[in-house]
Amino acid sequence: MKKIILLLILATISGDAFAAISANAVWDVQQAGSNNNGCFFVTGASGTDGSKSTTPLATITTLSLVNATTTILNVSLTDYTVAATDVGNGFHNTGGTANVDWFEIVSVDTGTNSWTVDKSLGTVGETATGILGGTCGSLATIINTARANNKIYVKCDATYSVTTGYNGNAYQDAVLIQGYQTTQGDQACHPTLQIPAATSGVSILTFANSGSNAIVLDGFILDCNNQATSVGIAVGAGTGTKIYRDITVTDCDHTTVAAVALSNAIAVNLHITGKVGAGPGIASTASTCQDCAVYDPSSTTGHGWSGYGTCIRCVIEGHASATTSDLFNITGQTHIDGATAWNAGRDSFRLACTANCDPVVITNSVAYTSVGVCFNVSGGAGQQYILADYNGVGDCGAGYTNLTAGANNVTLTATPFTSSGTNDFSLNNTAGGGAALKNAGYPGVTSAIGTGYQSIGALQPAQAAGGGQRVYGGIQ
Repeated sequence: MKKIILLLILATISGDAFAAISANAVWDVQQAGSNNNGCFFVTGASGTDGSKSTTPLATITTLSLVNATTTILNVSLTDYTVAATDVGNGFHNTGGTANVDWFEIVSVDTGTNSWTVDKSLGTVGETATGILGGTCGSLATIINTARANNKIYVKCDATYSVTTGYNGNAYQDAVLIQGYQTTQGDQACHPTLQIPAATSGVSILTFANSGSNAIVLDGFILDCNNQATSVGIAVGAGTGTKIYRDITVTDCDHTTVAAVALSNAIAVNLHITGKVGAGPGIASTASTCQDCAVYDPSSTTGHGWSGYGTCIRCVIEGHASATTSDLFNITGQTHIDGATAWNAGRDSFRLACTANCDPVVITNSVAYTSVGVCFNVSGGAGQQYILADYNGVGDCGAGYTNLTAGANNVTLTATPFTSSGTNDFSLNNTAGGGAALKNAGYPGVTSAIGTGYQSIGALQPAQAAGGGQRVYGGIQ
């Protein structure tokens, strides 16, 4: 009986109730587009892609009506003559009495001049006002509209003004957001999302995906433009994974909040430059940074990297006058390998835990030029599972506090960097400096201690993705 009742219930629900825009939908954003446009095309559909043009395929007025089968729109011939090439394109209904939403054209009937779409348009007789095809003008709406496995490509044809921030909070699960120059996927340049002048309190991007699969943000420049209480990347309530690749965040100014907040995230080639607020450069909660860097003016306050997680080949520098700020401010279980900490106003690596940080492992890293301590367990002695070994330490107020130096650590008597003033942290050949770190790293004599970006500062913010030569502490 229960099975019969369930079947009867399912029979009363129209099939389109379970429908949605295809996982193969690809969205396009260009400066000259409009968020009233259709904005996407489904890869593999039988129609012709109209999503990349700034000129829409069709404009629909209230003469077009919802059919008795509510997934069908009877298109008025006065508005547009339906064509087989429409299939797969996005239709954005922006008004009338029908549902305001994006719809996928899944089939056409040229005889009745009608479209069948992916879900109900409303009720029979309701009017539609919308646009078929054409590219979007910003991420503002579609970042929270694209469905699971969709791709969003943003053309770097101009600077995109961000006045209220882009919030991704609904459907993102396995969504790619990527910049491009000429052809979607070419990544020959990075589009800039910029907070305009006289606009305060803006977080450029906020992600709160709750699905198990990652959002990927790939190849962007996020420019806070020195506006008050500005943030590059904020984290919403969701617990889904976020991946940031080849991202530059510039000129953020917030007194407490980080320029970039990472929660359950993976960041690769994430660079923070020109931060002017007292908030951290990067705030990490159970996140991984690989080949990340925070470059701050020497007068800037705030920690460089703060929290817990993993840092691989990261560079944090430039807090020389920030006497209450650290380069790495560690608050929980953390693994750091191949890091560079240079020019600290207080400590290079500070374990700021009120209880045990256990475990914390710091290897193959360099702490050089610290007003305070190179390695400081500020919560006091008694940490049981802290390993700081195979590191280079020099020019610090103190080398170690509440922590025993590892047996394989190297004491530096000269700067180990080629040109730290120009952000070239490759190892030099100076005796007691870079030369002392080569062939001295873990796990063997062929490894070098430390990380060195070859003129990484010159790569930001305009260098194309993957550009430039990087040398990681001599590890080849």
